Amino acid sequence: MLNSLTLEELIALKLELANKAAGMPIYGFPIYKAMKHVVKAAVLMYAASATRSEREAAAFLGITRLEYRMYIRDYNILNYFEEDNKND
Repeated sequence: MLNSLTLEELIALKLELANKAAGMPIYGFPIYKAMKHVVKAAVLMYAASATRSEREAAAFLGITRLEYRMYIRDYNILNYFEEDNKND
């Protein structure tokens, strides 16, 4: 079922679920302005998990290794995976 949804539908579904989990509408959070950063972080997370090296991840994203390392640091991607491993 999920594989038949578009990316837009997945994002809308996730927002709806977050809204329900909060128990009320989430007002005051600048979601529209934050989307650029949310999407970049998601793509970086995918590239980091789906490739075997920094070189592959950078090539997948169409950026240099230096840019990749900078984005990984700026978006705190490696800590996400370290925390995920701690929960396993």
